[in-house]
Amino acid sequence: MRLKFIKMLCFLIVKLFKLISELTTKGTKDNVKANFINNQSPQKNKNQRFLKTMVKFFIYNYQPK
Repeated sequence: MRLKFIKMLCFLIVKLFKLISELTTKGTKDNVKANFINNQSPQKNKNQRFLKTMVKFFIYNYQPK
């Protein structure tokens, strides 16, 4: 059980860092403009759902010792 939790936690951390790097990538002015225009894309909605799920996961599974 504990190993499964640790694996899941590592997976979520990796996904979080990938998401942060994707959202904060710097590019040329055209790329920034294109990313801004595409902000309403399904990928953004997917990223938002993922972050909400992660927050809920950590809030509901927090068990202080």
